[in-house]
Parts: sequence; structure tokens; C-alpha cells
Amino acid sequence: MPAKTASAIPKKPYKEVIIEALKDSKSRTGLSRQALKKYFSEKVPEYSNSHLNAAIKNGVTAGLFEQKSASAKVKLTAAAKKPAPKKVAKKPVAKKAPVKKAAAAAAPKKKAVTTTKKVVKKVTKKPAAKKVTKK
Repeated sequence: MPAKTASAIPKKPYKEVIIEALKDSKSRTGLSRQALKKYFSEKVPEYSNSHLNAAIKNGVTAGLFEQKSASAKVKLTAAAKKPAPKKVAKKPVAKKAPVKKAAAAAAPKKKAVTTTKKVVKKVTKKPAAKKVTKK
């Protein structure tokens, strides 16, 4: 029966757990692989080192994490820190979109066509003063 309870726990992707670990840490310089393995052993009882390494490598190529070399500490990038607010901002825009479409459909009927001309100024360059050299 323990196998059923372990499989009943929803599994998060390794990238999300790494992001969670980096946010939970107070370190500004990032976390080492050993620190990430310790976090995984506490939070995810059955984890694989190879999957962890692959998640770090894929996160670096995707731009979620910063890592100068293979043995360096892993840090969050600015792009990885900001996705949550963007998702919240998208929901209200989706609700307002139908209202804008209805207003936009009615607007062209009432709108008068206006044209504007662009005025282009010509700039003429004055010839440079000749330099007199003494011999």
C-alpha cells in the first residue's frame, strides 16, 4: 500500500522544485548541486541525480538559471523570477477583450476619416571653413 500513496502524490517537474529551492534559500549567490540534492532529499523522496543534472542543464539553456560552469552555483535569472505576476495580469486582459472588440466594431461606423501630411524639413550643411597652414 505505501506504493499507492507515493504515486498518489502529484509530482512536480524538477525545474519547478529547483526554482522553489532557490527562492527558499536566503543566499544571493545561488545554491550548489550538493545543496540542491539535500533539498531534493527532503522534499522529493525518490529523485534521480541524472534527472536533477538534466533539469539544471536544460534550465540554463532555457534561460531560467544562471551557471558559469558545470561545477558553479545555480542562480535564478530575472526572467525566472517574474513569470508569476505576468500570469495574473493576463487574466483581466482576457475578460476585457470581448468588450474592446464590441467597442471597436461600433467605432468605425461613427469615425470620420482624417488624413495628415508630414512636413519634412531639408537641412543644408554649410561648407567647413578652410584651414590655413603656415609653411
